[in-house]
Amino acid sequence: MNKKLNKYTYKITSDASFMDEQNAMTYELKEQLESLYHLALSGRKSGVKKFHRLIKKHPRNPQLKNYLSILYQKMGDTPKANEVTKWIVAEHPNYLFGKLNVAFKYLADEKYEKVTEVLGEELEIKALYPHRDTFHVSEITGFYKATVLYFIGLNNLKEAKKRVKLIKELAPDSLDAQEAENFLFSEKIKKASQKMRKEDEKRIKVEIKPTNQRKSTNKPPVFTHPEIQLVYTKDIKDLQDDLDTLLALPKETLIKDLELVLTNTIERKAYYYNKFSNEDDATNTFIIHAILLLGELKAKDSLPVIFELLQQDEEFLEFFIGDFITEYVWQTLFYMIQDRLDICQEFMRLPGVYTFSKSEVASAVDQIAWHFPQRKDEVIKWYKTLFEFYVQTDIDENIIDSSLIGILIGSAVELKAKELLPLIKELYKQHKVDVFGCGTYTSVAIDIQSKEEHKHFRKLQSIKEIYHTIITTWSSYIGEEGNHDDDDTFYEDWKEEPIIKKRKVGRNEPCPCGSGKKYKKCCLKHEKE
Repeated sequence: MNKKLNKYTYKITSDASFMDEQNAMTYELKEQLESLYHLALSGRKSGVKKFHRLIKKHPRNPQLKNYLSILYQKMGDTPKANEVTKWIVAEHPNYLFGKLNVAFKYLADEKYEKVTEVLGEELEIKALYPHRDTFHVSEITGFYKATVLYFIGLNNLKEAKKRVKLIKELAPDSLDAQEAENFLFSEKIKKASQKMRKEDEKRIKVEIKPTNQRKSTNKPPVFTHPEIQLVYTKDIKDLQDDLDTLLALPKETLIKDLELVLTNTIERKAYYYNKFSNEDDATNTFIIHAILLLGELKAKDSLPVIFELLQQDEEFLEFFIGDFITEYVWQTLFYMIQDRLDICQEFMRLPGVYTFSKSEVASAVDQIAWHFPQRKDEVIKWYKTLFEFYVQTDIDENIIDSSLIGILIGSAVELKAKELLPLIKELYKQHKVDVFGCGTYTSVAIDIQSKEEHKHFRKLQSIKEIYHTIITTWSSYIGEEGNHDDDDTFYEDWKEEPIIKKRKVGRNEPCPCGSGKKYKKCCLKHEKE
């Protein structure tokens, strides 16, 4: 450390897994961090319930609450974001990034006297945590970045420069070093939030408009098999014992009945909206049952029905499918699209389709490359054709979705499809990419050409395995009392969770240290030094 700046001595580590135990990180949770990171940045209101559910399941993990705070901030709900930040500090006093969030809020509000209440009068990390002898490098750089802003606010540029120098000596290529240096320009503080708002305003979103409107009806469906009523009366936990009964039915007529479950729901959605708002014991998981059963049956001819379902509006998809759309729909699609990438290409070109409907179609296409490496070039060609189309498509056609394109570029990076760089560069040039989602073009170009690989292989599961996973891991099925989806107060005791074993972290994944940055922008840089 810079002895001229502080009198404390302590050890510094760049081990990305150093804070796994402190952050109660499990293997299951770590596997979800990348998608949760993108969900937080999306600013979608539907993500709030998902984060609350995961927080109930992993109450000792502060990163989830940090992502929830980011999500509220992206939604424009600053009061909620601030409440979550206070919650983090209260429940996770050793989670420095929670304290830093509070400090940055005070700095933004120019309440400089409050900063020292959070970070300590001495503004030294060791004084703040005297019981600790080792700190992660990202904790130190984050802490001193806050002090840089503090001294800039007090117009003490001399002290601010000292701390910028310290950060650069410690981690010269880190994002904290870059930002701290930028913050030396006093007006940068106010411009930072303005820039973020402008970027959000530039984000291109589609207006979701179902393209296959069916005529509404009040008539209930007439099924070939009376056993199909089981999917309407039983939820995930209860139906698992009846799966063999359903799967033993004649395949052709069973598939037709399952398709009818889906199409009838589209035709009678008004009826179902009313039913579930008035009946406490009603279950709306029948669409999920139907989707997963069609996947189990590998009903490839049902693809048009699945696509029609995915073209419904966001309210419909969130109401009937919810979290399942990004967790399990890809597998049903995977079985259906093996020799139909051209049809998937057509779906990706449709106007007015929900972001995550398209992203899951792309996810299924990705998995063809991961499960069948000999088809990787075919998948990359599929992306090339799609990117060419997006380059040529005007914004006013209601097809371009910058968040989606950011997700697709992330997939191209994982595939190491460097031949797509010219098209990716053009998409950036046309401002069709959500930079917050996948980074700048420069970072994408570096990552896509790097030799480091991170396979995004997703395991295929039987429907029984899927139901078992849900029943044994989802909070709503493991005996937790009460419904706190919309309650921001979770001060309860929970079971201890096993700490994740150390594993290789992908460059584009959220950094395991808990900073909220991507691994390549945080610990990876330090580990290379």
